[in-house]
Amino acid sequence: LNVIRVFCLLAVVPFAAGSIQDQSGGMAGLFKEKELEHSSKPQTQLTVYVQIEGNVVIGDYSVDQVINGVRQGQGDIWRIPFRGRLEGSRARIEFNPAVTFRGPDQAVVYKPAPEGPKPGVATLTLKGDTLVWNWVSGAKIKGIPARVSLRRVSTQPK
Repeated sequence: LNVIRVFCLLAVVPFAAGSIQDQSGGMAGLFKEKELEHSSKPQTQLTVYVQIEGNVVIGDYSVDQVINGVRQGQGDIWRIPFRGRLEGSRARIEFNPAVTFRGPDQAVVYKPAPEGPKPGVATLTLKGDTLVWNWVSGAKIKGIPARVSLRRVSTQPK
């Protein structure tokens, strides 16, 4: 009877470990808000880069202003870092929209400010190739709704 229990446990453990890895590893990549309609009215577009290191989620986001389908700002240059943890099939992250850094290749990570306003908190949930950004509390991203669906552009974060 003990041999059967050990065999059953050994058969289940690799499956469970693979499921956890698929959930976390699948969230890594580059995600963009859906393509915007051509409009002379300014619109914003959120882009999110996600990396997974164990159960730690790190990355950054940028916000572009789009008019008539053409990017206007420097969202591809100015980025805002975030950091968080996986909680089951979603991640809970913190960010500070007032702290930006230049360029996508810099190894800048989010660090909470010792003083000042509370950081922004959001959850990231992966549903297929769609990442849902859901603002929870604290600082908001100017021009971005509380809930945004982003489509996967690449499985490589940068």
